[in-house]
Amino acid sequence: MKEWTLKWHKATEELPEKSGEYLVAQISGLTGEILYVMTSNYSARHKAFNASDEHDTAEYATFYPFWAEYPRTI
Repeated sequence: MKEWTLKWHKATEELPEKSGEYLVAQISGLTGEILYVMTSNYSARHKAFNASDEHDTAEYATFYPFWAEYPRTI
């Protein structure tokens, strides 16, 4: 079993520098609890999650309050 330490970033304060796949977390506006964690593409060009650099997909952008680097294994 592998273990990772994730550094969560507030999307309102900092966005990824590079386009790619990231972990994102959605939280409850009422309780502040994490509702779910999933992966999402990020476009540095559009500065948006659920978007692509190659296409004009900014209209599909989704706001996630927190993001983290996506740890990968071989």
